Amino acid sequence: MYNPHPTTGKDPCEGLNHRRESTEDSTVPFRRDDSVSPIPRRNAFRLTCLYFFPVLLLGFLVGIFVFRFTRISDIEVIKAKQYAAVAIVQEAISEDIQLAISDLLILSGDANLRHLFPTTGETDPTIKEKLIEFYQAVAKAKRCYDQLRILDRKGMEIVRVNYNNGSPVVVPDPQLQNKSGRDFFDDTFKLKSGEIFISPLDLN
Repeated sequence: MYNPHPTTGKDPCEGLNHRRESTEDSTVPFRRDDSVSPIPRRNAFRLTCLYFFPVLLLGFLVGIFVFRFTRISDIEVIKAKQYAAVAIVQEAISEDIQLAISDLLILSGDANLRHLFPTTGETDPTIKEKLIEFYQAVAKAKRCYDQLRILDRKGMEIVRVNYNNGSPVVVPDPQLQNKSGRDFFDDTFKLKSGEIFISPLDLN
């Protein structure tokens, strides 16, 4: 049973409740904490170096890797094209050599050539003229031989026909040369009958 104050007739808890409500309703104003200061520039630079530059370095390394990989791929493509071009040229040269060998066998098997040097050791002028006409016709028809020549056993030219840009000419006897000591002569005369010697490229 609730009883008011005997003298005042007021509720003794009324003041306590009022003070409690005043305390609960009061607001504390915002107070800036001056102890928290902005990040110094030196620390900001350190943070930038710590996080930004590693990322930048990683991107740079990735770029270098991509560039080198692309460059290597391009080089491999160029190598493949060059190898293919070399193979084509090699095949063409091989075909030309085979054609030259076939023509050489035809020239060496000519009957006039076998009778050019009779038992006396002197050349037969009639047979020589026939061979000259034949070599001129071959040079003009083939269009790939700069010179066609016949050498004796001492390396002296007996016949030489120059292609002369499609108009074959016969070299006069006084201008014929001795080819002894040249590899295409010395090495050829070491071969057996029917064998063929291919000398290194020589402009003379």
